[in-house]
Amino acid sequence: MGPVISRRAALYLIGALVLVHNTEEAVAFTHLWPILHERVAEEAGIALSATPEPVYLALLVATLAPAVIVAWAARQPDQPVRLWFALLIQTVMFLNALAHVAAALIVFHGYAPGLLSAILLNLPYSIFVYRKAQRERWLSRAASWLLLPGALLVHGPLLFGLLLGGGVLARG
Repeated sequence: MGPVISRRAALYLIGALVLVHNTEEAVAFTHLWPILHERVAEEAGIALSATPEPVYLALLVATLAPAVIVAWAARQPDQPVRLWFALLIQTVMFLNALAHVAAALIVFHGYAPGLLSAILLNLPYSIFVYRKAQRERWLSRAASWLLLPGALLVHGPLLFGLLLGGGVLARG
């Protein structure tokens, strides 16, 4: 039997782990921006801002929005719609962790900003919380299947828009 944790605590941990992950990214971007700037431009053909400052605003939004959603869900942790949105955040973090592994292998050939918390915290916590949600029947099967397409939308176009609008990605 796994660790006993309340549903409310499991939800709050989603927000806490987003904070830890985004903090790691902010610290790493501060130190690795010149390398990132060069490699992303060279290997992916994406223009980035000259300095990492716009990343901090994007990370702030990407931390506060999940915190608000998780707090909203934790206030009434038996409401399926609230649970769905909290699990959507965790699904985004799961996809984000996979993206960090890919970036570490393909772009950085080593450490990528956020890689440690992605692998050590977000991947295992995703598995834990999904199993808990399934065991406790937080969502219907149909609602659970909608998490992945929702997360792809958030981690894809919405994240891209945030980065573009925040000035992280230079307009071409």
